[in-house]
Amino acid sequence: MCSESIILLKARMAKIDFVEVKNGNSLSAINANFNEIALELQNKVLYRDNPIGETNTVKNDLDLDGNDIFNVGVVSATDLLVNGQTIAEIVGDSGAVVIAEAEAARDAAIAAQGASEAAAVASGNSAASASASATAASNSAIAADASADAAAASAQTAQDIADDLGAIVTSVNGRSGDVVLAATDVNLGSVDNTSDANKPVSAAQATAIAVTPGKLIAIRTFTTTQVYTATVGTGRVFIKGVGPGGGGGGATATGAATISVGGGGGAGAYGETFLTAGFDGATITIGAPGTGVVGAAGNAGANSSFGGAIMFQGGLGGAAGVAGAQSSAAGGPGGLSTGGTILNTFGETGFDGLAASVTVAFMAGRGASTAFGSGAPGAVTNTAGAALGGAITGFGGGGGGGATGFSQPALQGSTGGPSVIWVYEYT
Repeated sequence: MCSESIILLKARMAKIDFVEVKNGNSLSAINANFNEIALELQNKVLYRDNPIGETNTVKNDLDLDGNDIFNVGVVSATDLLVNGQTIAEIVGDSGAVVIAEAEAARDAAIAAQGASEAAAVASGNSAASASASATAASNSAIAADASADAAAASAQTAQDIADDLGAIVTSVNGRSGDVVLAATDVNLGSVDNTSDANKPVSAAQATAIAVTPGKLIAIRTFTTTQVYTATVGTGRVFIKGVGPGGGGGGATATGAATISVGGGGGAGAYGETFLTAGFDGATITIGAPGTGVVGAAGNAGANSSFGGAIMFQGGLGGAAGVAGAQSSAAGGPGGLSTGGTILNTFGETGFDGLAASVTVAFMAGRGASTAFGSGAPGAVTNTAGAALGGAITGFGGGGGGGATGFSQPALQGSTGGPSVIWVYEYT
């Protein structure tokens, strides 16, 4: 090696002190420098695959400058700090005991490795046998290290669980093992035994519900005259009703070639009102429906009312038919409601009775209808017969007119429909 090469090597490895070679043929100086290189590499370099029996240790702290160490199998240390805390401080006393026991096992394995190596040298065994024994002992030490690491991890996991739970549950309501709880075990036996409609409310809620304005308490129907007594808690009422229908007109007596038909009765009036006072104790009057009269006009329905607040007039009766070769009679007008604060209406007029010819069947007037009942049909007959008006259905409709053929006695029309009053009670 030339002196220029030696000088270049010295510049690149400044931690090695070389003997200056002044003569290219100075073997002693060159060998001395190579010896320095060997010593430097032997004492200060960590080898990936160090020869067995030679040291491969670091005598000063190793600073990785914030970098990571990858693929580490086992860490063997006299102490280990994580974020400034020792492992014993992190895992607690129980974890420290487990780690200490594992470390003791590891130290025993390492001691066995050293004893094995010493025995191999002392007995003169072959290098291969000593190496095999040392390798086995080393594997035991590695396994002990792995066991220590696993024990530490297990202790840490147990500690974490204990920290999360606070304490380990050993029994529930006096039971241990696989516990299955019923509602009664946790004082919830009455949770699902009451229907929604029957679930209780607090006294404050009950009071608030009771006095809340506008809550519907009841709907009451009246078809007979009586004094109204409000349901407890009623603060206002909505009243609606319909008067009775008028009676159908009668048919007069006829001769040998004459006929007669009556007109239909008028419908009772409908109305609505709303009261916030003066309703309790009022007299509810239900008027009677108009009746038919033999050979004459039907009677009007009597008026219905709620005290002096609202009146539902009854329908008027249908007119009586006049006997002749042809006959006709007017239907009765409907009644009129008065006093309603929301609605007052006329009832419908009954249908006229009409017989234009004696050669065919003929029909008396039909009674007027309401929203709550239909008018009675008018009588239908021919020249040889006679008939009364039909039956009424529902509330407030007019009665049907009567009809007579040749040589028949006088007949009456049918009775009108009844009256009704509804009272909606609110808080």
